[in-house]
Amino acid sequence: MQGAKLEHARQSLHQLLSALDERDRFALLSYSDAVQKHCDLLPVNALNRGRMQAAVNAVFAAGATNLGEGLRAGIDLITAAGSPGRPGRVILISDGLANRGVIDPAALGRMAAAAAGREFAVSTVGVGADFNEFLMTRIADNGAGSYYYLENPAAFAEVFQQEFRAAQTASATGIAVSVALPAGVRLVGASGYPVAVSGGTAVFHPGSLRPGQVRRLFLTFQVPTDLEKTIDLGRVAVRWTHDGTVREAALETLLAVACVDDEPRVLSSIDRTRWQHKVLGDDYNRLKQEVAADISAGSREEALKKIDRYRSEQGALNSVVRSPEVGRNLEKDLGELEQRVDETFTGAPAAVMEKRKSGAKALQYEGYANQRQP
Repeated sequence: MQGAKLEHARQSLHQLLSALDERDRFALLSYSDAVQKHCDLLPVNALNRGRMQAAVNAVFAAGATNLGEGLRAGIDLITAAGSPGRPGRVILISDGLANRGVIDPAALGRMAAAAAGREFAVSTVGVGADFNEFLMTRIADNGAGSYYYLENPAAFAEVFQQEFRAAQTASATGIAVSVALPAGVRLVGASGYPVAVSGGTAVFHPGSLRPGQVRRLFLTFQVPTDLEKTIDLGRVAVRWTHDGTVREAALETLLAVACVDDEPRVLSSIDRTRWQHKVLGDDYNRLKQEVAADISAGSREEALKKIDRYRSEQGALNSVVRSPEVGRNLEKDLGELEQRVDETFTGAPAAVMEKRKSGAKALQYEGYANQRQP
């Protein structure tokens, strides 16, 4: 990262340092071919503040993008410093593609997962048009943090402030939701969060919560449908840390899925309000991310097919449920999405390439952010 991007990052870090005090700790690492530690994790007191400001000014662009080593070093630093009851953040910033060291997305996701279930999170910031947005999202999701797309580097300050507030006000950290799965049942979706399965239990990490904050999650299960029967799902529990103490709670009533050979009965059982929330908050935003992936890959036809399939499937359900909001989504929002796809692939090849990069990132970020908002 160099030029205006780096200068905006420096200015924003100086603003962040001015908002921190001796109760807070700050460290700064940079990565290129290798990792350089500019400032160890220290309290932001009168003695250290000047050193930290000098460290920020000493960061310069150099070499390649060993993103994996930068991520590993940040996680190792905050893990070694461990301080129960003090939520923390590792913020990974990149404006390019990982091209040194560990570059496999799955491996980088597993590396970030070291934060899941602990009192810190890994958040990521992609700047400009040349980074891999799907990789940065994967790292943030596995690290129980947030992903940010900055088309304009002037927005650095707001990102740092959001992350600072999130860490400062977090009341429940390391949240892990677990669902015991009977034989033949799979948890295939959890509002976009990665699902890990071990020993018949599915677990996902939806990030931290502030006091009084509510987060709505939509779980999608795949169940056997060869027989008409009621399938009782296993225990649903939540584990979190508050003020350094691990706590746990569980649903008192087990969830159940009834498999019946009666489509009208199934459709009539749908709760309009809840289904509406799921379609607009989860399904549509997942569609945006899938279409963004097709745009990034240069597949206009596949993107339009996905939109058409979504319109057909949701339209069939809404003909029975009759949600006006979903109806508007199918008519107005999908039309605008199709228009965005067509406009992206219109023009000279060089212009289309640039529009694909920026358009895919913007659309993917819209879907990501809206799907995960409270």
